Amino acid sequence: MEIDIDSWPFIPDYLEIEGKSEDAVYNIVSKLGFNLDQIVTKDVEKVYLDYGYNLNEIYDLKLEDNRR
Repeated sequence: MEIDIDSWPFIPDYLEIEGKSEDAVYNIVSKLGFNLDQIVTKDVEKVYLDYGYNLNEIYDLKLEDNRR
């Protein structure tokens, strides 16, 4: 299992959970106290699209100094 807090420019930070299977991830989600209706299964490109950004149109994607 890998659990990270992802920080990307232009969008809020979010918790990312990766595992060997969906069941393993869902088990950790439950242990952390989240419900399945509180999660999304998307890659970062689709998360950006949710906020109205197309990564193919952003040419200089850098973290601000205070978010490094």
